[in-house]
Amino acid sequence: WVREFWPDTESCPQPMIIVAPKRKEFSIVASDPAYPHCWHREDMTKIGVSCTEMNCRFLNQTSIWKSSLHQETRFNGVWRPYSCRYLEFTDEELQNCMSERKIATIRSEGFSVAEYIQEFVDHRLRNITLYNDTRD
Repeated sequence: WVREFWPDTESCPQPMIIVAPKRKEFSIVASDPAYPHCWHREDMTKIGVSCTEMNCRFLNQTSIWKSSLHQETRFNGVWRPYSCRYLEFTDEELQNCMSERKIATIRSEGFSVAEYIQEFVDHRLRNITLYNDTRD
């Protein structure tokens, strides 16, 4: 993750809103269909504060380490593996891509991390119509 400047109201006109995910352990910042880069805003004080694994009750709460990053209420980070920039589509651009490529489903498989990732995928695709042609 690379830290970016906190966006102003001109580059991200919508306020940062947390949507209610399916599982209460997760929080997702609402994506703005026209400003997809605004999705990277986070209140880090809300991240990693609950344990979702089966042996959580055995954790000694005084031994849990947290970095200074967990104190930041206005963090804007972008994933850039090896200095690579990826495109973030608006809903309109994403819809065009899905339609042209005839993508019918996007899903993650597994448990724990896969469920967390699927929450983000489902939220990001909430305004997108996936391909559905019964003739194929």
